[in-house]
Amino acid sequence: PLVLLSIGVGFLFRRRRTVIHCASFYTEKERRDITAIVAKEVKKGILRIPASIDLFGDPDFGTPKKLTIEYSGWARQTKTVQEHGYIDLK
Repeated sequence: PLVLLSIGVGFLFRRRRTVIHCASFYTEKERRDITAIVAKEVKKGILRIPASIDLFGDPDFGTPKKLTIEYSGWARQTKTVQEHGYIDLK
């Protein structure tokens, strides 16, 4: 998304900055802090984050996991998705 700022008679386009406040990949028994991993993906421009053991490892083998990300762009938000899903940070 772009921000449109009026400057005199011209316009300046600026992208919003997505900030990751915290992120975790977890089950009821085990929780893994993945804030740094998600922040690194966002810094590379990746805003669709998969809930995947391929990216985050397996905190509790054989148990369904969830991915939760707290972030801000225009406003602070928290999103959660089941394993194999995606969180779009757009």
